[in-house]
Amino acid sequence: MTRSIIFFALFVVGLSTEVVLLARQGRLLSAELERALASLHATQAELAKALSDRPFEGAAATPFELTALDGETVSLGAGPSFVVFFSTTCPACNDDAPIWGDLYRDYAESGVRFVGICVDDEEDDSAALFADRFGVDFPVIDTEDPRVALAYRADYLPRRVLIDAQGKIAWADRIDAPFGVEGEGEVRAALDALIAG
Repeated sequence: MTRSIIFFALFVVGLSTEVVLLARQGRLLSAELERALASLHATQAELAKALSDRPFEGAAATPFELTALDGETVSLGAGPSFVVFFSTTCPACNDDAPIWGDLYRDYAESGVRFVGICVDDEEDDSAALFADRFGVDFPVIDTEDPRVALAYRADYLPRRVLIDAQGKIAWADRIDAPFGVEGEGEVRAALDALIAG
């Protein structure tokens, strides 16, 4: 009986020591994780500040060679172009998408290139299904490369950008811009100015 009590006491002491060591290790890991997160947030804040300090409208559009869903190579950055960044799961994109096909049909003959860039889709073919559902007849690119969205400040969706014939950003909507039918007039006015340019 005494031996059992001694073994039990040693077991409890050993278990208590293990719990104390694990708790200490957990605190150390937690502190290390907090430092890493603080560093990440500082880096994100620096990047956001650098981007916001840079002029956007009037700046040179960043060139990219991208492959559309139909296999066509699209040179992004040349103009005149209408570029729209979207997600298949974004409610505002679903509200705005019905006007994209109309804009394309009305302005393509004026020499404006249209490009859709899906930055987040649910499934492999959802960008194509989205384009079919909304009658988007212009090239659509499905990319997860964050550099493309970052270069065009597509930190909210949909993000519509116009590039002029000199390859400069002529217009970009603002975060509080109305979408769909409500915002169509503003986009058409920007497209008219781009053509008149």
